[in-house]
Parts: sequence; structure tokens; C-alpha cells
Amino acid sequence: MKRIVLYIIAVLVFLCGISDAQTKDITEPASHALATDSAVYMFVNVLPMDGVAGFMVYRADEPIAALNREHGAFSEKSSSDLKTGLDSAHRQILDKILEGKTLDELQKEIEELEKTDPQAAEKRKQEIKAAIEQNIRDYETASEKLQHDSKNALDQHHEDYKNKVENAIENGPAPEDFKLLTDTPVTPFTDDQKIMDELNLVDLDSLKAMGLQSASELVTKYDEHKGNINLLLLHSLPVNRIMGRVYEDTTVTPGNGYVYRVDLVDDKGNVVRSLPPITVIAQPNPPATPTGFIAEAKSDHVELRWDKPSNIPTGWIILRSDSSRDAEFTKINPGVISSIGKSIFKDYSVKPGMKLSYKLFAVDTVGNRSIPAESPSFTFVDIVPPAPPTGVKAVLKNGRISLTWPRSRETDLAGYNVYRSNTPDGDFKLLTDTSLAADAVEHISDVNVPGTVHYYRITALDTTGNESAPSHLAWVVPPDTLGPDSISDLSVEQSGPDSVTLTWTCNEPKDMHGYHIYRGYSKDSLKKIHTSVIPKGTYSYEDSNLRPGETYYYAVAGVDINMNEGALSGIVEVVAPDSEAPLHPANIAAAPGDGMVTLSWPANHEPDVAAYHLYRSNGENSPFSRIFISDAATTQYVDKDVENGLEYMYFIKAVDSAGNESAQSHTAYATPRDTAAPAAPRDTNVEVSAAGVTISWKAPNEHDIVGYLVLRAQAETAVYETITDQPVTNNSYTDTTAAGECWYKIVAVDTSGNRSPRSNAAGPVILRAGK
Repeated sequence: MKRIVLYIIAVLVFLCGISDAQTKDITEPASHALATDSAVYMFVNVLPMDGVAGFMVYRADEPIAALNREHGAFSEKSSSDLKTGLDSAHRQILDKILEGKTLDELQKEIEELEKTDPQAAEKRKQEIKAAIEQNIRDYETASEKLQHDSKNALDQHHEDYKNKVENAIENGPAPEDFKLLTDTPVTPFTDDQKIMDELNLVDLDSLKAMGLQSASELVTKYDEHKGNINLLLLHSLPVNRIMGRVYEDTTVTPGNGYVYRVDLVDDKGNVVRSLPPITVIAQPNPPATPTGFIAEAKSDHVELRWDKPSNIPTGWIILRSDSSRDAEFTKINPGVISSIGKSIFKDYSVKPGMKLSYKLFAVDTVGNRSIPAESPSFTFVDIVPPAPPTGVKAVLKNGRISLTWPRSRETDLAGYNVYRSNTPDGDFKLLTDTSLAADAVEHISDVNVPGTVHYYRITALDTTGNESAPSHLAWVVPPDTLGPDSISDLSVEQSGPDSVTLTWTCNEPKDMHGYHIYRGYSKDSLKKIHTSVIPKGTYSYEDSNLRPGETYYYAVAGVDINMNEGALSGIVEVVAPDSEAPLHPANIAAAPGDGMVTLSWPANHEPDVAAYHLYRSNGENSPFSRIFISDAATTQYVDKDVENGLEYMYFIKAVDSAGNESAQSHTAYATPRDTAAPAAPRDTNVEVSAAGVTISWKAPNEHDIVGYLVLRAQAETAVYETITDQPVTNNSYTDTTAAGECWYKIVAVDTSGNRSPRSNAAGPVILRAGK
């Protein structure tokens, strides 16, 4: 949804376009610069242009900026030196008055004299007063001299600074001061994937709005779409990069001044034209704060307006707080509001009760923001009522009056009010104690006076409490809707292997037409089981083809000649007879494991299946016996009463709630096996005798070892080959075919065929010829 909104906004922006004159101006060879805290951006409005493939950028330090820094540093130091001199003079004067004492000591001296010699104390005070007055005069004289000397130094520095600035303005940087910043010319992107990676979401939607098939067509189809592409260049730094119209100098020092020169070059690097130098200070120069900013609440939105300045920025962005002025402000407009077009924005995302405040920033192409213009905080109130409901209809439904209407499209809908009158222009009274819900599309009225016309109107309410105008009139004349009295003495009994018979009594009125039979699987799920009416005078009904063992509930209602149905009789309950066994389970799977077999099967679909019986045999000639009974929800069992290496057979039967057992499933076979290898034999040893080489070893501590395999090699690290066809059951073996140098290892084998790691190597045994 967000992408669709952005796409629509992009279409609207491009539809406003810019004039051919603006298009022509923007492609004239020219350059301008914008700066941020950390970079200077050189924009060159040149491509496409005959004979120009790109541009090179040169930079020199800006001499006036350097002089400004020097001048500012001197002025700051002069002011600091003056303050230091005045502080020093003040300190010297104070030291003369105190005569090396502290203020506390001087005060204590006078207090002691007042106790012992008041005249001496008074004399001392007069001496201190005279010293203070004299030293104040001395300080004033010293201060005047310091300030005079400082002013003379500043005046002389100002004169020197003025002369240097005039010289810099007249001459500018020397040609040799310009250093090349671009190793290769700045040219348009040619790699479509690189272009796609550069573009943001708003730019991509703008491409769609222009009907471009690929991002590279920003360059290749510039002439065809130059008006819209030039508009995009005003707002999008990525598009300037793609079009080869900007160079970003990130090697600047914030606050320093620089002079940039741009040379337009052809595809061989030859200079076609040099553009006038541009002086830039490496610091942001944000647009001016917008003026005339007003936020005005409308019926369903807030309209924001502001003045369009003579020095138009790239555009504007708007931030909103929706609770208080201290709450976080978030951006509400996608991209940047174009400076081409009206300076107005309509915020339709507000809701009644929101406490709103807005900030408006002017922004340039590189993202510098102005100081914001701010709106007063206010609470948004919805004063527009919703549209009245349409398509209201009144019909009879099951003896009552049903009012229906289509769902409203109002986004702030809170509900509906229903009004009724006995005349079309009479006094309509509110029917509902509380309003209907916002998602309501029907209201059932309990009022039903046969033969009386009822007139209805419906109004819609929004979340603020505004009520719509009334809907058009809907009316209905209810016919006779009173059904016969309820049936009495209803009973039910089995009448066949799959049927039951209902019987009842009734004092039939004159307009009696017949009866409806209701049946259900619970008292709350009764439904009519036939479309025709059981004729009056008939007081029984047979219901057949019932499911064996199922519990059924029945009731009977009388119907008059106007098809008004009376109240249901008392509900009776019956259980259908069940002698039918369920189907056998469709499948059983047996998965062998270590000392266990996991059995699983699919559940039967019969609703009365109550359990499953699992049977097992220990071999072809062993009888099956039941080993497990599960409930209907359990379809898995793990048989742990098994031995590894033995084959077991299984089948399963389903049992219903009446105890009928199904035929058996197919038979599943499984042989549990041990999957863990035994430990390696230990302490392998060899001895040579006349019979051959006897190898012996110690058995691992395992209970299921069935034998050992003997391995032989011609060297300790050579390949070992098995020399015993079958596992050896003893803990020794005599090799009668040994010759030359021999080494031996032993491997244990368990009942499941798992082989242990090899034992330690035993050897060497070296047999000479004839031995």
C-alpha cells in the first residue's frame, strides 16, 4: 500500500512538470555548489551536450576565508590579552590595599582595635578608605592605557586585513594553486545494477511514472523525458549522481573556504570549456525559514499552507506530532514536496481526538534543512457526519422483519441507529437502546403486527458522534406469522436394524397444514430433514438409514396453511442400533530401533471408533497376542518388550464404541537392532610358535559380542586386511599363513553386526624363510 501511495504522488509531481524554458535553462552549461557539515557538492548542469562526455574538478584554498580566520583569531587574542591585563592591574591594586593580608585578617585587625582603641580603629579605617580611593584612580588610569594600546593594535590589524582582502578579491587564487580532485572525469552511470542500487523508493516510483523501462534510460532517454528528469534532478541527489551531474568533495575542513573550477571534457579527456570559478565555505547554508505557515483543520483532513519565497528552495518536508508539542515529531510526506507547484499539503492521516502540531522545513538538494516554521498545537475534531446508508431493504424473515443494507465505506464509522414509524411522514421512533455495531448489515425487528405497514429509516454514526441524514424509506406489510401450537406426547422407538419411528399427538387447528420433522446430533443442532410437509392427520414418521450406534435427537413442529411454523415439541433422544464393525485400519508401519519398535497407523474415519487393539507375534510359528489397547486419538505405540536381532510381526484392529472389532490390518515386520558399535579389544599380544603366529587379546566389557575379526599388515602403518572369514569366538587366533614382517589388530563384532574400532597394533613378528 505504501508503494502505491508513493507511486501516485510521483505521478502527480511529474504531471505538474516544468516549462520548456526552465528545461532549456537547466541544461545550459553552468555550475553551482552546496555544502553540508562534511562535504561540498559541485553541481554541473551540462549533460547531454554535444562534444561533452564529463567534467573534471579543481580546487584551491579560498584566500579571503583564510584571512577571515586569521583576522578572527587576532581579534579573539587581542580581547583575551586586554582582559588578562585588566585582571592583572586589578589584582595589583587589591594587593596594595591588603598589604599582604587576607580580607579576613584585615577585618579581624580592625575588630581587635575597636575593642582596645576605637580611635585607632577609626584611623585605620580612614587609611584603608584613602588607599582604596587612590588605587581606584590608579586602576582607571591603567585600564585606559591598556584599552588605548589594544585599540591601536586592532586598528592597525584591521587596516592590514582590509588591504589583504582587497588584494585577494582582485587577484583570487593563482592558477598553480588549483589542485585536480578527479582522477577521471565525472560521467553518467552505465551499469544498470549500480543505478538501481543508487536510487531510493521515491526515485524508483518516479521512473515508473515516466514510463521508463530501466534506470539507465534516465541517461539514454534524457531528451524524451528531460522536463521530468530535470525536475527530479532538482530534488534527488542520487539522480544527479546517476546523470553525472555532481561531484562530492568529502576532503574539506568544516569552516574553511575553497575555490572550485570545473572543466568540461570530451570522451578523450580534452577540455571543451572551463566554467567560472565558484567560492564555497565548507559549512551548511540552509534555506530560509518558511513564512506564513498555517495549519487549518478541515472536515476530514488538515490543510497546511505557507508562502512561496522569492529565493525558492529545492522543496519542503513536514513533520507532525500527534499527541503534544513535547512528543516526537515524525515525517509525514513521502520524499520532498516539490517547490514547483503550490505550497500546500493536505494531511488525510489525522483522526478525531488527535492533538496535533506541525513543523515545516525548507530543504535543498543535499538535505540541508532550514530552521522550522511551527504551527500552534490544536486538537482535530471531525464535524462532518457520515453519508446516510443506502440500499436499505425490509423483508419478512422467519416471521420477523429483517432490515438489511450494504456495508458503509466510511472510514470512521461507529455504528447505526434504526428508526420506525407507522406512517411514512410520521414521527419515527428509535428502536434500538444502543447503536448497532459498525460492521452490522442486518437488524431483526421483534415487532410484527399482521396486516400493519411498518416504515423504517436508518442513520449512520461516526466515531465523533456525528449522525448522518436518514436513509430512504423501507417498508413491509407483515402477513400472518403465528404458527400452530406445539406438538405434545412425542415419543421414539427402534423399528428396524437402521430405523426409528416417531409418534405424537396434536389438537389440529382449522388452518393446520401439516408437520416438519427435525433431527440432529445434539439438542442444539436440530435441522429439518425433509422438504415436504407431513400432511395433517398423520401422527407418525419413520426415519431410516441411520448410522449404527449414533445418538440422534428429534422434535416435531406444526405448520399452518401460510407456512407459519409453530414452536418445536419436546426433544426426544434415541441411540441407533449398532452391529456393524468398523473398517480395518488402512495401514500399519513398524520402524525398528535399538531395543524397540515404533508402530504407527492412520486413524479410521468412522466417528464411532473408540479404540485400537495392537497384536504381535515373535516369529512365523508364534501366535499373535494383543500387547496394547489405545484410545481413538492415539495412533502410535513404542514396543520396548523386544530383543535386538529377533524379527517381530504386528497387525492392528479398530474397535467401535459398541465393541465391534474390525478385521486385522496387513502385517508389518520389524527387527530391532543395536546401532552402537562395541568398544575395541584391549592388550593385543603376539607369540610365534611352530604352528604359526598366535594373537591374543582381552575382550571389551560388552554383553552382546559374538566374535572378533583379525586384521594383518606388513608394517605398523600399512593397510590392514582381514584374514578371518568369519568372526572368531575365542580371545585368540593362530595365523598359519604369516610371512615376513607382520602386525596385527583386532575388531570386535556384536549381535547386530556393529564393528568396534580397531585394537592397538601388536608386532612386529618377523618370520624368516623356512620358519
